Amino acid sequence: MTDLLGGVLMPLLDPLDNLLGALTTDALHQRFIQHTETLALFSQLTWNINDRLSLVAGLRASEEKKAVDLDQNYEQTGLLLQSAFGVTEYQLKDTREESNIAPKLSMKYSLDDDLIYASYSEGFKAGGYNPLARTADESGFDQERAKAYELGYKLTAYDGVLTINTALYHTEFSDMQIQAFIGNGFIVNNAAKATTEGAEFDISWQPWRGSHFFASWGYSDARFDSYKDGPCPASSNEETCDLSGSQLPRSPKISATAGFNVAVPLWQEKVAMMVGADMSWRDRILFDLDADPIDSQDAYHLINVHAGLVDPNGGWQLMAHIKNVENKTIRHFAADMPIFSGSHMGFLMPPRMFSAELRFNY
Repeated sequence: MTDLLGGVLMPLLDPLDNLLGALTTDALHQRFIQHTETLALFSQLTWNINDRLSLVAGLRASEEKKAVDLDQNYEQTGLLLQSAFGVTEYQLKDTREESNIAPKLSMKYSLDDDLIYASYSEGFKAGGYNPLARTADESGFDQERAKAYELGYKLTAYDGVLTINTALYHTEFSDMQIQAFIGNGFIVNNAAKATTEGAEFDISWQPWRGSHFFASWGYSDARFDSYKDGPCPASSNEETCDLSGSQLPRSPKISATAGFNVAVPLWQEKVAMMVGADMSWRDRILFDLDADPIDSQDAYHLINVHAGLVDPNGGWQLMAHIKNVENKTIRHFAADMPIFSGSHMGFLMPPRMFSAELRFNY
C-alpha cells in the first residue's frame, strides 16, 4: 500500500520540493577586481628662525586612479537573499580619479630639553568601492577630507628618565568615511560632517635600571555635526534618521591606561626576573551608527599581568601571561540582526586567558 501511495504522490511532490528548494536555498557568486594607481609628491622645509624657534612647512600632492570590475549574481532565484538581506544582482565597471593637495604648517619652540609646538595640517582619504555592496547604489563612496589643529608640550627631565607629553587637538571632517554593518558584511559610505576634539596625556618614568612605569589618559568628544540621512535603530519605522549631534561609534569619551614593568637581576646579573601589570579603562562605547543604546558597552576596565625570566642582553625570554584577570564579560561588537527585526547580536572579548611564551632573538 505504501509503495502504491508513494508511486502516486511522488510525481506530484517532486516538483514542489524542487520549487521550495530553489526558493529557500541559494548562493551568491561575486567577482571583485580592483586596480589602483597612486602617485604622491611631497616636500618639507624647515626654517630655524633662531636657536629655539623653528618653522616647518610641508606640502603633499597626490593623485589616485581606481578601476573596478564587480559582478554579483544568484545561483538560483535569489528570493531569500533579496528578501532577507536586500542583495540584488548587478554588474559594475567603473573608474574614478581623484587628486588632492594637502598643506602642513607647524611651529616649534625649544626650552632646553622641552618642546612646545603648534601645528595645522590637511589630509584626505580617497574614495573607493565596496566589494560587499548589496546594490549598485551602495558600491561606491567618495573621498574624505580633514583639517587638523594641534597644540602640545613635550617635557624631558633627568636625562630622559622622565618624559611627559600633553596635547590638545581639534579635527574637522567633511564627507567622513564611515563603516556600516549591513547584515552580510561591512560597507563604507559617507556621512556629512564630523568633529573630534579633546586632550591627550602620557607619562613614562624609569626611576632605576630595569624599571618602567607608564600611564596615559585621553578625552575625546567625537560627534557628527551633520548627518541627516543616517541609519535608524531597529525599533524605528523610519527609513532614515537625523544623527546630527550624536556620538561617533567606537569612540569612548575617556580612555586611560597605567602599568609597570620591573626587572630584578639574579645570579650575578646573568638572568633577570621580570614582573609587570597593566590596566586599561574605557568609557561607554556605541558600536552601531544608529546610536541605539542597546548596541553599546558600558564603561569597563581590564587588568593583565605577566611574569618570567629574561636575558639582560635581550637574547631570550620566558614569560607567562594572564589576560583579563578578573574574567570580565565585555562586548567587543554589537549590531542589529539582519533578518529578525528588533533583535540584536554581539561578540564578546576573550575571557580570562593563560599563556606562556619562550622567545629567542638572533
